[in-house]
Amino acid sequence: RRLREVGGRVAVDTSEAPLQALVDGLPASAPDLMKPNGEELASFTGGDAEELESDPRATAVAARQLVERGVGAVLATLGGNGAVLVTADGAWHATPPPTTVVSTVGAGDSSLFGYLLGDIRGLAAPERLALAVAYGSAAAGLPGTTIPQPYQLRTELVGVTALTASPGGTP
Repeated sequence: RRLREVGGRVAVDTSEAPLQALVDGLPASAPDLMKPNGEELASFTGGDAEELESDPRATAVAARQLVERGVGAVLATLGGNGAVLVTADGAWHATPPPTTVVSTVGAGDSSLFGYLLGDIRGLAAPERLALAVAYGSAAAGLPGTTIPQPYQLRTELVGVTALTASPGGTP
């Protein structure tokens, strides 16, 4: 809240009690960006973690709850199923390039970095999502907490699809 009062922009990637405290404090504590994984998103939206990890539309519906409570954007990472981005302007799903997973440690952090880099560069939401998934996928293909370098990205192989409203709900 204090950072917002002085014009700061806030991105949050946390879990368990700190994440729950943030959600409990919405909308006053709403960050500009939240980056939960499917399990974390399910823990405070009442969704099923397995469904959210495998169904981008269900993930978008769950993430939309946070946007409606004041969060600027939700970047939900879904492991091998890519990621979903939800903002007030829309929802998108990105599928990762083919990746031989070596270690998932740090992949979410790398996804967050890719998204923030895209934001700093002024990219549109779908392109920020693509860069996030490219960085996360590149990190998963590296050992331990190795940080991917730009030359290791395969952004051109990331597929981004707009998630449109369906009769059962609004992504």
